[in-house]
Amino acid sequence: MASGSEDEIEGAWYFGSSQYDPQSSSESEEPYIVEYKNCGRMRVVVPPNVLESRPMGEHTCIRDVASCLDLAPSTVWRLIKKSEIKAHSNPLHPALTDANKLRRVKWILSLIQEDSIQRHPIYKGMLDFIHIDEKWFYLTKKTKRVYLAHKEKIPYRAAKSSKVAAVRDSKNRLRGSIEIKPTESVTQEVYRSMLIQNLIPTILRKWPKEGPSIIFIQQDNVKVHITNEDPIRQQHNKQGGLTFILTQQPPNSPDCNILDLKFFRSIQSLMHKKMPKSMTELINAVEDAMLNFIQRH
Repeated sequence: MASGSEDEIEGAWYFGSSQYDPQSSSESEEPYIVEYKNCGRMRVVVPPNVLESRPMGEHTCIRDVASCLDLAPSTVWRLIKKSEIKAHSNPLHPALTDANKLRRVKWILSLIQEDSIQRHPIYKGMLDFIHIDEKWFYLTKKTKRVYLAHKEKIPYRAAKSSKVAAVRDSKNRLRGSIEIKPTESVTQEVYRSMLIQNLIPTILRKWPKEGPSIIFIQQDNVKVHITNEDPIRQQHNKQGGLTFILTQQPPNSPDCNILDLKFFRSIQSLMHKKMPKSMTELINAVEDAMLNFIQRH
């Protein structure tokens, strides 16, 4: 009978275990192996499917993964570096009903050029679509991560409720100056006013003369949003040779709005770099972030 050391027997055992199921060829069922170079330490072999068998909430950080695999965190880092373990950000998707899915399909089909359906379907350029939505911007984050020099003093941040007018002089504003207060809630009146007094005049001022004469204003299905049948809005739906049509995107489909997909997140990230201390500074920071984003793209 052949003899061998404990290390050789253990290696043969894990190798045989990994080859036990002849129907399995998935990489996820192969053992994790960490090899140490230029040293005499034995390689670490982790049985497969250990992480897969645990609930997702039990391996959300390096320490959790190390505990599940009974390894040191440094060893887990080596597994990540070798792509044996991968980091993943798991998004929360909207729960779509069958009716929602049908509306999404109809919405997508409506964006295809009708004369191209029989040959090779092509999407419309959507140059006559304007996406609108509201976004809450906050002065600061509760926790903000920054990098400091070795001897740099740790900054102290604090916040308090704002006042309508300044009682006395301060480094932020003069006495008697009126401070801008945020909109605490968006109602139909606020939304309609913004649409009629801000959006439509801006479109009339910037819309190219050779552009389409019918403009679709796309919005989501929030209850405070007005519809195309709103009587007050209908009084302003035709101006300057242009016709404005409000259209709703499919329900539970934020991915159909480019503002939610990219724009808001980008300008919010740029805005927080300014670290505003007042509503006026916040508005200026948002406007600068928008201009910065437009110049980059």
